[in-house]
Amino acid sequence: MFLNFKKFDWISLFVTIMLLCMGLTMIYSTTASNSASTSGGLNDLSKQIIFILVGFILYFLFSMIDYKAFKGLNIIYLSVGFILLTSILFFGNMSDGARRWFDLGFIRIQPSEIAKILLIFFIADYLDKNQPTIRQFKHIVITLATSSIVFLLILLEPDLGTALVTVSITLIMLPISGIKIKHFFYTILASTLLFPLAWVSGLIKAYHWERLKALLDPSYQVQQAIIAVGSGGLLGRGIGFGTQTQLKFLPVRHTDFIFATIGEELGFLGISILLVLFGILLMKIITTAKRSNDNFGALIVIGIFSMFFFQIIVNIGMNMGVLPVTGITLPMISYGGSSMLVSLASLGIVQSVYMRGREIDHEEDSV
Repeated sequence: MFLNFKKFDWISLFVTIMLLCMGLTMIYSTTASNSASTSGGLNDLSKQIIFILVGFILYFLFSMIDYKAFKGLNIIYLSVGFILLTSILFFGNMSDGARRWFDLGFIRIQPSEIAKILLIFFIADYLDKNQPTIRQFKHIVITLATSSIVFLLILLEPDLGTALVTVSITLIMLPISGIKIKHFFYTILASTLLFPLAWVSGLIKAYHWERLKALLDPSYQVQQAIIAVGSGGLLGRGIGFGTQTQLKFLPVRHTDFIFATIGEELGFLGISILLVLFGILLMKIITTAKRSNDNFGALIVIGIFSMFFFQIIVNIGMNMGVLPVTGITLPMISYGGSSMLVSLASLGIVQSVYMRGREIDHEEDSV
């Protein structure tokens, strides 16, 4: 249960801390002019620091727990996820026409964020348990059907961005599990026939198509993001001196469009540092999957990799105007409690798999 720091992945932890520091710096820059709430509450920077501290408690807690303890609980993962995602539709706090959060006063909990990691555990547990018969077509159907339920429940909130993250998780975890690839592609092809049904039923709304059309005719927020990134130049305008950011032309600059803020105030250099840090972190996650002692650990880590990878690519893409705006935040950089807690907890799980990896075990056995 205790941490063995000899086996600890210090590089991954250092990169995580660097990303968090960059995120805090940009949140400070974008919210410094905002006073604390009228009720005497904390400002966004203070809240984010608290989220990070609690997140690191989860990080080290999950690092200490042997990930194999989470085997055989796929029914629990499915049940908890279903309860969270259905209850939010009835009891969630309504904001901007969507029910995505439980407002507890001191924090807003977003069940769809928790559902992402529960889905990863469910898929990993199910596919690992059925490894002897994994090439049977039914396992693809069951996995995709479960993922589709999660996708539809999140879409009903509505939260297209997080719903698409669950799709990416499933589509990356399935092919590496040993299934027949041709069965997988046939199923995906057949699934595309459901899109007209989704449109007719109202699950896909008009504003979703408007976001796709915005790729050809960028919306105001995308235009401001592109201007912000382009105006940063090589070294940026300096922290607190970005015109698009500080004059508030750039919307949601501390959440969805924080990448544009980095581009404007830290320039090409700041963006390069950010991308290098994310690249190192993703490579370390992949390395952890390769060194896993078992299929279950590898699948969990690949699921977490797909979650981070998709969010990073989509967030940066929408800031650059090459992908539609979906409301996906930049992991460990954007402001947000639920996202931060899930991100750090997920990295703690990766750390657990890393510390129990076969390569270190073999090295110690040979000594």
